[in-house]
Amino acid sequence: MPKLWSSNESGSMAPLGIGLFALSLAFVLVISAASSLFVFQKRLTNYAEMAAIYVLSQGAAVSDFQFRVGNQNLLELDLSQQILDDGVTVKITACAKWIASVTTYVSLPATRICSNASSRAG
Repeated sequence: MPKLWSSNESGSMAPLGIGLFALSLAFVLVISAASSLFVFQKRLTNYAEMAAIYVLSQGAAVSDFQFRVGNQNLLELDLSQQILDDGVTVKITACAKWIASVTTYVSLPATRICSNASSRAG
């Protein structure tokens, strides 16, 4: 019967386990940050869409919408309103500051994210 283990093989599987743990942790942190950014962008798009519909249906300024609804916990929220050349379409641009949900020793910088929405009468 052949020998399965040679007597000169020695070592530990600890480096392999530690490396696998470090890669898994990095993967989880990256996925968490990406998911946070995706959800933030969707919230900002929904806010811009609500503002566009409000501005068009009420005939009011976007600042009136922002006063009535609030900032919805969006940091440094800026809204801009534009009526397009056709005269019946309102375009709203919403920009806010995104901060990563998971902060580590290599933290992601706060980033300004913008989203656009349009609403058309008729």
